[in-house]
Amino acid sequence: MLAAPLLFACGAAAVPTAPDPSPPAGAVQVGDADDGRTISVQLGRQISVTLHRQNGFQPWSGVDASNGEVLTRVVDVRNAAPRGVTLGLFAATARGEARLTANAGVDCSPGMACPALVRVWTVTVEVA
Repeated sequence: MLAAPLLFACGAAAVPTAPDPSPPAGAVQVGDADDGRTISVQLGRQISVTLHRQNGFQPWSGVDASNGEVLTRVVDVRNAAPRGVTLGLFAATARGEARLTANAGVDCSPGMACPALVRVWTVTVEVA
């Protein structure tokens, strides 16, 4: 019976929504619904990532690429994102495969016991 109070202590209020910043023209867009997918892009294309904070979790960490030679981070001038939105922008700079990942921990009240859970978002990118 101890688990129920812990779960309730870790709940979070709904995160207010705001319009997402527009991705760069011609960029391949991926987001929340693409978790677990594999996408193919042509060499030279950009990949724009837009992730929204999920109820009960902290905001997503910065989006990272597993292979910096295949997917190179690009300066994202959209970084003035609305609260609860995490953005990333990458260029397909070499043929191969890389994973885009982000993670978010459980959002707990200060001083409360909280499970050590992490939510992971992953998209595999194949560059041809």
